[in-house]
Amino acid sequence: MHKHNHTVGAAFSASFQDSIHVQHYEINIDSLNFQQQKLWASTKLTFESKVDGLSAVKLSLDGFTVDSVLSAAGNQLNFNYDNLNLNIDLLSVLNENATDTVEVFYRGTPAQDDSWGGFYWSGLSFAFNMGVGFDEDPHVFGRAWFPCLDVFTDRSAYDFHIKVTDNYQAFCNGELTSIENHGNGTKNYHWFLEQPIPTYLASMAVAEYEFVEETHGGIPVTWAAVAQDTSAVSGTFQHMTEAVDVFTSSYGPYQWNKIGYALVPFNAGAMEHASSIHIGRPFVDGTLAYESLWVHELSHMWWGDLVTCKDQENMWLNEGFASYSEALFIEQMYGEEEYKDWIREYHRDVLQFAHVKDGDYYAMNDVPHSATYGTTVYDKGPQVIHTLRNFMGDSLFFEACRTYMDTLAFGNANSHDLRDIFAASAAIDLNPFFDGWVFQPGFPHWQIDSYTATPIFDAYNVELVLRQKQRGNNHTYGMKVPINFTDGSENHDVLVDMNQEVQTFNVTCPFEPKMVTIDRWETMSDAIADFEKEITSTGTQTFNQTNVSINVSETGSGTSIVRIEDHFIAPDGFAGTNPGIALNPYHYWSVDGLFADGFESNATFKFNGTTNTSQGYMDNDLIIGTEDSLVFLYRQSVGTEWQEVNSYELLTGTSVTNKIGTVRIDTLKKGEYVLGRRDFTASTSDLAQLANPAFAYPNPNTGVFNVSLPNGIWTLEMFSLNGKKIKQWQVSTGNEISAVDVAKGQYIIRATKGKQTLSQSVIIR
Repeated sequence: MHKHNHTVGAAFSASFQDSIHVQHYEINIDSLNFQQQKLWASTKLTFESKVDGLSAVKLSLDGFTVDSVLSAAGNQLNFNYDNLNLNIDLLSVLNENATDTVEVFYRGTPAQDDSWGGFYWSGLSFAFNMGVGFDEDPHVFGRAWFPCLDVFTDRSAYDFHIKVTDNYQAFCNGELTSIENHGNGTKNYHWFLEQPIPTYLASMAVAEYEFVEETHGGIPVTWAAVAQDTSAVSGTFQHMTEAVDVFTSSYGPYQWNKIGYALVPFNAGAMEHASSIHIGRPFVDGTLAYESLWVHELSHMWWGDLVTCKDQENMWLNEGFASYSEALFIEQMYGEEEYKDWIREYHRDVLQFAHVKDGDYYAMNDVPHSATYGTTVYDKGPQVIHTLRNFMGDSLFFEACRTYMDTLAFGNANSHDLRDIFAASAAIDLNPFFDGWVFQPGFPHWQIDSYTATPIFDAYNVELVLRQKQRGNNHTYGMKVPINFTDGSENHDVLVDMNQEVQTFNVTCPFEPKMVTIDRWETMSDAIADFEKEITSTGTQTFNQTNVSINVSETGSGTSIVRIEDHFIAPDGFAGTNPGIALNPYHYWSVDGLFADGFESNATFKFNGTTNTSQGYMDNDLIIGTEDSLVFLYRQSVGTEWQEVNSYELLTGTSVTNKIGTVRIDTLKKGEYVLGRRDFTASTSDLAQLANPAFAYPNPNTGVFNVSLPNGIWTLEMFSLNGKKIKQWQVSTGNEISAVDVAKGQYIIRATKGKQTLSQSVIIR
């Protein structure tokens, strides 16, 4: 089998595509030799010049022997072929908009990508293509089996004439217009596709097929399957009508003449050739186990086929939306909670592994060649779309999807086109959203530093201090951040416009809130994986995608709400002198909720310092030695110091060097938790500072603090978070200090007397 690893440069993808547009391909497969894995063929291209003075055309054809090239009149044309680039001299010079035809006669073994895609043979049973090459550059891979202008942006109509022996059938894009029996043991299948497509979406599959034909949602559906596979079709595709209904209502009318699936011997997925999807036989097994795969490919008939990305850097417009369509189908078919589970699972995977698997954090519109078919595109893409949908609201979002399809049907788009069409359709400004979520790598992170509720008439004024951080970028996001207030029986939801690092908001709430939460209803895929449960009984409760479980021993006086968040962001450091402990730079947990009186529970936190892309890459930057150097820390709130948890157990299992284990705390409390690594060279007096109480209070406040310190004269210094000294005082215990002239925000106050040093984080609001 011929394999290759050609790298085709910018000239291939840019220069010559600007000179012609291929209007039509007529592909004639005259002979398929299954034993030799070779084909004999000709392809006739009708093209239009896009420039004046065109005297030659350049096509791509990978690894064949070219026997001749003819003009429309049958004249021999001069050509040069280097096993990939086919340069053809025209008989006459063409000016802009003039058309011409060339026919290329060729033979040989079709190309196959080293990784995924190209043309495949399976014994004497199957011959078929998969239209992209994962290692190819560009990834479009029509050139694997016919000469073409192999780019994403050139769309053409197709005629396929596939000659086979009488025991075979051919399945291609479009409509089967005729089967011509030659009377000599061979026959010719003629398929015609009127709607224009790029080369990578053209397809052929030949086998001893039987055609299973049905109608779903008013659309003809044809499956090409060998006899032993036909019985599995109905079970695997039993929800075809529902899928068609979801996508036509969400994205607009189905624009192709049929829905087609050819079952092929391929164990690495499927390929979305327009109206003729090729899906691996193992994935059609009569069950629903691989339902998401065929649903994903069906959605490509809109996202990728009807409107195609302009370049591979914007592949998320094809694959990200197709992946999100899986979730959309699940939501409509199985319910909202199943949809949320899908979003949560992929969200966690993206936060933990996307930058590892793809090699870095990448913006959605600028993934490199190596990550075109990677985790950022396939898995982060739907997270961005989930967030966009909630940002816009369902009505505006789906109307924008339909407008996008209608505006650009049988055309191409990049991320800016998507933004502009969605913004115009919804009449809203999407620039801040796209500037952060699409055009920047990484993720935003928001947290509540503090809140204070003050009664006003029959409501409460809630003053919120919010802080923004980032994972994988340093961009300050402009976003309407959803805030939920609850007292356990009522909920109040608001949106606040967050566009700075630290902001204070005053919000009216009709009741006194007992819990205030950012994005409680999971509308944003930010740098937090979270899960919330109502607890009504004792026993173990697992908080999905957070690596935390609890074991409730007492439920107390009623129902409790427990919320666990795993923050994929570095925790705040020690407010004071670091006592010889390194905090995990990658993530920390927070616990919140409404605990009933008498509620008691322990909790177990998993850690994994391996570099395994199924469970690891969480604590690998922290755990560099044995696990018995680990320490578990807690702080009640942003304004308090990290302290070692009073009672916990470090469970390392059978090994203290495999970097895998759990931390079990006896009492679950609301606050923040982080895994640390103790440096045993630190003095015990330094370590004791972890237990020092706060000395400046109340905290937070408007800038006037009472000071409670041991006897003596102390020097107090206030620093910004970047280390700039703001103010200084000389005080003794019981004194008051004023910083009312200091801007609102978070600061560090350091108290020193001789060799004694204390530090505390404070917030001025």
